[in-house]
Amino acid sequence: MHCSIVPPSLLRRIARRERGGLQPAADAARRALVRTAGLDRSRQAKVRQLSARPGAPAPRAWRELVPERQVSDAGHTERLPGKRVRDEGGPAVADPADNEAYDGPGATFDLFARAYGRNSLDDAGEALRATVHYGRDYDNAFWNGTRMVFGVGDGQIFPRFTGSLSVIGHELTHGVIQYAANFAYQGQSGALNESVSDVFACLVE
Repeated sequence: MHCSIVPPSLLRRIARRERGGLQPAADAARRALVRTAGLDRSRQAKVRQLSARPGAPAPRAWRELVPERQVSDAGHTERLPGKRVRDEGGPAVADPADNEAYDGPGATFDLFARAYGRNSLDDAGEALRATVHYGRDYDNAFWNGTRMVFGVGDGQIFPRFTGSLSVIGHELTHGVIQYAANFAYQGQSGALNESVSDVFACLVE
């Protein structure tokens, strides 16, 4: 599973824009496309297994629901999960991306808890895991079935992806959909997956 915020069609267009000072952005887009094509598809079986877990606990008042956030830093490599840099309840750190990847999931958790009484992605308190500084100038953010992963962008067209609460809300909603409906990520069901994630990203904002 690889639900990304920037579609491959847009990355392909950017990859062809080498004039007008956009060479760095074009190079970053090509790297993102190569990385997307090579993602490990063996995760899908694990995702299906996780999504089929039986029986969430009985609903509770939203005030009783608290997130468990885990933020890691890939150090501009493509190794996941990376080094843990912040845990639930820990103080803010110096890097803004680390803090954004902590605060954004908290806001998303809060929406689903307050409005829908949902306890995290799986309605059973699953930890909200994020990895920042993925890859070199990586032009995307994605949900891989177990965590959110954020690139820093190319600095020309895309800034760091953790800076957008909409992006964070969108990617985490893919996790909710995974457990609630497990839509196949292709064709019409894949389009519906993206559309619903967009709606909830707006609601988180």
